[in-house]
Amino acid sequence: MPTWYIGGGLRFFALSVIAALVLAALAPLGAIRVLGVFAFMCATAGLALHLYAMHVEDPRAFTALRHRLQTTLARANRLALDQWN
Repeated sequence: MPTWYIGGGLRFFALSVIAALVLAALAPLGAIRVLGVFAFMCATAGLALHLYAMHVEDPRAFTALRHRLQTTLARANRLALDQWN
């Protein structure tokens, strides 16, 4: 499976996780909230599956993705700490 396909799946499922959380939080009816939670669980499973597939198929791309995420989180943490000081 090509790495670009797995990367596209990662982006899709990451956005799906966010959309499902918003749906579950803002839904006016209980049944819709249940559907939002179910969508969240499915999106989380898809994200985990695509991360595993990337780790198995292309370990270098997985390492690069992990490094990029760590760099982004470190930058966000520095910005948050600078804002509070």
